[in-house]
Amino acid sequence: MAQASIQIHETEGFALIEVGGEVRGQDIVQAAHTLRKDPRWRQHFNVIWDGRKVTSLLLEPNDLTEMVEAKAETTVGKEVTIAVRSLDVEMAKLCALLLRVRGLEASVVGTLEGALAELDLEELPQS
Repeated sequence: MAQASIQIHETEGFALIEVGGEVRGQDIVQAAHTLRKDPRWRQHFNVIWDGRKVTSLLLEPNDLTEMVEAKAETTVGKEVTIAVRSLDVEMAKLCALLLRVRGLEASVVGTLEGALAELDLEELPQS
């Protein structure tokens, strides 16, 4: 099971969730639930999912639906996913499309700088 690193930047109104290694769909679902339960989290905050260190993505048949549900319940702000491997990019695009169908803002980029730009931030705040 991959561990997610979650940083909440309250002043800037967003969270950075970093996942890496062998990532399963349920790891993403669990990270979304963990974020939602954090007392510092606000549903209107934005989220950056940083998947640059993912080495494999393993999805079970219901994982995509559960991931979209968990992400939709976590934020009504913008969601930006950073993905670099071609499979991860395509899965992130599909997830973003399903979130947009629900009326949420979601995009996929290839760099942290691109993700920060999507949120109108110039740099990552110090933790």
